[in-house]
Amino acid sequence: MPGHFDILDIAVLHEPGSGWPDKTGHPERFTLDFLVNGRSLHQLLGADELGMVGRFACDYPDHNGDSAKVFLLEAAADYDGKSILFGCGICLDLGCGAILVEITRVEGGWLWSGFSYDNGWAEWLPDTARYEEVYPFYFSEENYADVIERAATFVRRE
Repeated sequence: MPGHFDILDIAVLHEPGSGWPDKTGHPERFTLDFLVNGRSLHQLLGADELGMVGRFACDYPDHNGDSAKVFLLEAAADYDGKSILFGCGICLDLGCGAILVEITRVEGGWLWSGFSYDNGWAEWLPDTARYEEVYPFYFSEENYADVIERAATFVRRE
């Protein structure tokens, strides 16, 4: 274990949507970004450049509870031992492409490592060299449990 823990938090991501009434675009979405030491993972991992949204969303509260189980290792990871952080703004399906993380329980806390992009089928993937430079993050048990609980119960307040 490192001598210190990283600080995990959440922030609302707003995707305004485009053309949704005629079903030619994507809907407006309010999802969550994870902040590590105050820095947006959505931006750090390039999910903003790929038009991706967060896994936890105010319009799918039942899904948030299921997602929390994945993040607490109470349910299986999504793909090849990794869990989706950010994905498609319509379906969040791996087949549309997603940014994933390997979540591991370690002594005294949690480890996020092995960030990657995948879509489960294509050999072509976008330039993901940036993921190799993202350090593993260690979160304390208390900080992690609090943030995942808040994400699981996320509802946008007007």
